[in-house]
Amino acid sequence: HTSPRLKCGIASRSRLAKSRCCALSGDSPWWKMDQEWPRYHRLVELVCSSSCDIVNALCSLADVTEVEPLAKSLLAVSLRYGDVLAMVRSCVRCEFASNAARPAQIFRTQNLASRVVGAHARMIGAHYLRRTLSAVVTALMAERSSLEVDPARAAACDEAALQQRQGALRLWGELFLARIMAPSSVREMPREIQDLLAEIRTAAEDLALDPKQVSALLGGYLFLRFFNPAIVAPEANGIAPSSPTDDSRRALVLVSKLLQVILGGIPSPPDTHTHTTSPTPPRPHTSPILSPPTP
Repeated sequence: HTSPRLKCGIASRSRLAKSRCCALSGDSPWWKMDQEWPRYHRLVELVCSSSCDIVNALCSLADVTEVEPLAKSLLAVSLRYGDVLAMVRSCVRCEFASNAARPAQIFRTQNLASRVVGAHARMIGAHYLRRTLSAVVTALMAERSSLEVDPARAAACDEAALQQRQGALRLWGELFLARIMAPSSVREMPREIQDLLAEIRTAAEDLALDPKQVSALLGGYLFLRFFNPAIVAPEANGIAPSSPTDDSRRALVLVSKLLQVILGGIPSPPDTHTHTTSPTPPRPHTSPILSPPTP
């Protein structure tokens, strides 16, 4: 029951923090940030405080047009001067608190908390993504046959050809899933990501969600925010040495959308035409990649 005056004060302070955080980090190297430290030291202390009050306020106030540079700035400042994992944990808790009445929206919108969580995962897991996905992504980019299964995009194909493409797409989905869920891949997953999976599981269980909903949230974090962006843009994540062709990009998009429906109960977008090609997944809430980290 925050008073209107206090709300106004928090909003003003947070808007100032948004502009100053972006000015402090931006694309500047670390030495530039260190030079700016005397000017913004109080702001940095607020961002890196153990209470994460400013971070929580920003998660509530940031406009969708601001989240990309602001997420980058918060990660840069916290990584350099604070506890980045604590900051990301705070974003996770804020996301759950703001969507407690509508858990299906958690990590599904392009808000600040989702951006921070996804950018952190890809930053921490950059080497892991390259080790896990490079071989299979490169193989798919070398594939000459089209995987297009949307009849509107493949008007020249007859029913038999479409079924053949569905079978090929299903095979590629199985290959990607097998690589991601291989025991060696699960063991090598960065500890920070495992810790955040445990944090998400605990927050979901605190909302008394059923196992299917819990696995959907865990899958949403891992795939929507971690694996799929890297699969769709492999050149931006060091997974592929060059940009995919248009056909290869479309194939990567189709595989990423297929992965959404075969682990964690993530709904398939209506235009993917991948629901008929889905491999039979493991039971989501018993998948090893979604299990709590071992001590």
